[in-house]
Amino acid sequence: MQLLVPTINKLLDRIPHKIYFPGTPIHLDLGFATNIQCKDRSHLYLPLAIEVQSDKDPFTEPNLAVFPNYTNSSYDMEVAVSEYFIDGLLFELHKSGLIDIDTEKLLDGRLNVGLVAFGSGGDFDAFDSDAPCKIILKSLDPYPRLEINPVNS
Repeated sequence: MQLLVPTINKLLDRIPHKIYFPGTPIHLDLGFATNIQCKDRSHLYLPLAIEVQSDKDPFTEPNLAVFPNYTNSSYDMEVAVSEYFIDGLLFELHKSGLIDIDTEKLLDGRLNVGLVAFGSGGDFDAFDSDAPCKIILKSLDPYPRLEINPVNS
């Protein structure tokens, strides 16, 4: 295995460290650690740091993620994702305006007052139930966040 590590590191160095999403200011920052390890003769431990970032509005919160020791659960490949990764993704999507949802575009003008009244349980009797309408959802500061609460089972 020790002979393969330098070769694997050379292959990993060929992967670009920044991968941009066309049409957005967002990119992935990638970084493989050099401490590749063979675990229990059954799998490689290949540490990868991946962040969603933007040159315009960088996500600067500290990464406090702590991953537990790996337990082999018989899958061929497993990925652990932290709140930090998801928060960085939500931050960049929020800052670039990609979280805004316009139902008129989404539903192609098929939303009407009657459907909104039915779905929301609201009282829209003053309006024609067949009248077209739209709903616009926008993310506001502070950016949307995900909080993972572990459950002990």
